[in-house]
Amino acid sequence: MAELQTEIIAEILSRVPVKTLLRFLCVCKTWYSLIKTPKFIKLHLNQTLKFTTNRHLLITHTSISTAVIRRQFHFFEIPDHPLKGKINLKKEPCPLGGPFDSCPLEPISIQLHGSCNGVVCISDPQKKDVVLYNPTTKTHRFLPPTENPYPDKFSIFGFGYDSESDDYKVLRLMQCVGPNDEIWNDARVYSLRRNSWKRIKDIPYSVIYDHGGALVNGALHYIVSKVAFDSRTKLIAKFDLGTETYSVMDCPDYDKDLDSWTVYLGNVDGCLSLSVNYDFHGRADLWVMKEYGKKESWMRAVSIGNHKGNLIDFRAVGCSDDGECILVEVDKFELRWYDMRRQLGIRAGIEGLPKD
Repeated sequence: MAELQTEIIAEILSRVPVKTLLRFLCVCKTWYSLIKTPKFIKLHLNQTLKFTTNRHLLITHTSISTAVIRRQFHFFEIPDHPLKGKINLKKEPCPLGGPFDSCPLEPISIQLHGSCNGVVCISDPQKKDVVLYNPTTKTHRFLPPTENPYPDKFSIFGFGYDSESDDYKVLRLMQCVGPNDEIWNDARVYSLRRNSWKRIKDIPYSVIYDHGGALVNGALHYIVSKVAFDSRTKLIAKFDLGTETYSVMDCPDYDKDLDSWTVYLGNVDGCLSLSVNYDFHGRADLWVMKEYGKKESWMRAVSIGNHKGNLIDFRAVGCSDDGECILVEVDKFELRWYDMRRQLGIRAGIEGLPKD
């Protein structure tokens, strides 16, 4: 039988799950070389994004016993439609596995800064290490150190993929305030393709919340203000990963008359989302920008009123495959599904987490 052409083999292997594909590295040198090429890796990623509808959630679990603190990370599969069947999240058995057993950093101090195409950006603030980590292949890369002109300032990170240059990039901002409340952010971008950092133009805004940049439409998004320490006049700063430039967008017209509120950005089914927590009022709204870049397309998708107690945190973390239901995190300890059409909320149980 004639040997299959390399293109046909690549097409077949590109549809194989990652865990199986890793075993195929041992079949022969030809397959090993093929699977390791950047061209095949990109082909496999495109096939996965095209044909795989499974969505996953990364959950942090902290347990304390006998004065020992353990922090683990678990992957869970988000069900297709939670309100038409069992709503409990299923623990993903393969290929994503369980906790970050091979993670190169100490789990208790890890901070997550975003994920894209199966790669997670994590850091250890104590050791000043930043790592790109693939929990599926158990591979990682430490980012090279970068100049730190302000060692007393904390860093704000963002992570995403630039499709134009086929490159993964990390944005690091170090916010500084002068004696007259003038503000600037020392901004640097890491390129995985170049494996190096470079200094870029400072962002002339005050980043209000260190929640990581929301990745939507090839750009990272942050809540900012034009004046330092002014949390009432909020804008959305957009950092384009391709051009490595900044621009601003308007927030939706949420209720700014209340005395206090907290805002989070996110990604809901490919759309930019904004969660507003009206602190001490038991209220929260979730807005979704249906047409990217158009202020008039902001739509209030979910509204919660008369919540028992104060809503400290309310943010979108995922959605169902049909886009009808949004999965939200409430006060960092609870997950709820909300049907946007019926404005119905149901608590989402989590199967598989350790009991301690």
